[in-house]
Amino acid sequence: MSYNTEVINGMTNTIANKVQFRGSKLRAELQEKFPDKVFPEKVGVRWLLAEEAQLLMELKSGLSITDIAVLHKRTESAIQSRRKEIAYKLYEKKFAMENIIQQTLLDEDTIQQVIYEKTLYSPQGTATTTTTVPVEKSPAIEAELAEIKKELKEMKELLLTLTSQR
Repeated sequence: MSYNTEVINGMTNTIANKVQFRGSKLRAELQEKFPDKVFPEKVGVRWLLAEEAQLLMELKSGLSITDIAVLHKRTESAIQSRRKEIAYKLYEKKFAMENIIQQTLLDEDTIQQVIYEKTLYSPQGTATTTTTVPVEKSPAIEAELAEIKKELKEMKELLLTLTSQR
């Protein structure tokens, strides 16, 4: 199974750049709405698995939440929220509570509260890692989302073409 690595890397970089751009647009909109507040560079940017792994290593090494937030260019509350999200993902994968505590450095009560809230607000009480929160979408974000969807569709078609040419 051979893929054109250059094309795939280019597509991956394009997606990463789009996600980063969306975050910078959101940051600009927030800055306009709240001019007295300073927002970190990655406000609104999706977390990558590598960044989550790095977060866990930094916690284990004893770095403070403030220092981790600076390193990740995110808010302290984003770091705390991601720790809880990781804890819930580990719970869904049937990790033992002791292991979840070791990985996230959260206490058992906090983890149990996260599990309770995620389960409570999911359909039919089933576990889920996402909840729908109403968000006011600006026309600029809607246009950017449409553009990203279009580019993803084009990339998918290109990938299918490349894989069928083998």
